[in-house]
Amino acid sequence: MTLRALVTGASGFIGSTLVEELNTLGFEVRALMRASSSLGNLGTARFEKVIGDLSDAESLRRAVQGVDYVFHLAGSIAAPTREAYFEHNAEGTRKVAEAIVSANPDLKRLVFVSSLAAGGPSSGPIEIDFLSRSFDPRWFTARKIGRHLSFLTLWRKAFSHSYLPTFPGEESISA
Repeated sequence: MTLRALVTGASGFIGSTLVEELNTLGFEVRALMRASSSLGNLGTARFEKVIGDLSDAESLRRAVQGVDYVFHLAGSIAAPTREAYFEHNAEGTRKVAEAIVSANPDLKRLVFVSSLAAGGPSSGPIEIDFLSRSFDPRWFTARKIGRHLSFLTLWRKAFSHSYLPTFPGEESISA
């Protein structure tokens, strides 16, 4: 049986690399992308393109239907205001989780990925302890806290299995 995966943010640097790796592993890949997204990073990767974005609940429901895994990488690294930044990232992540709850409640695994670039602008160098699990504001910006908590709240209400954040340097955790 072929496994199917959705990748949000598939046209980005990390997302396109993930799509290629999933192809190598034999997955059928679906990519949620805005109509304006460049396919340049995806090269010869094989995927089904689903037009939509994190603000469009119907496109999210279409995208998550029938997949075994969702890899959520999409997010803004710039916005005109703090409110717009939070709306796209934290609320967008909540909407992905809601789409899974309504359209694919038997999903095997949701993998939520974020990068330091998604933490927003900084006024200078920041030291980060990757092994710390505390909500250190240098690591968990408002966006990361919002995304983490909105996911955790929805996940606990909807599913019996755990939402277990894993940090760089840790072993993979099976739930």
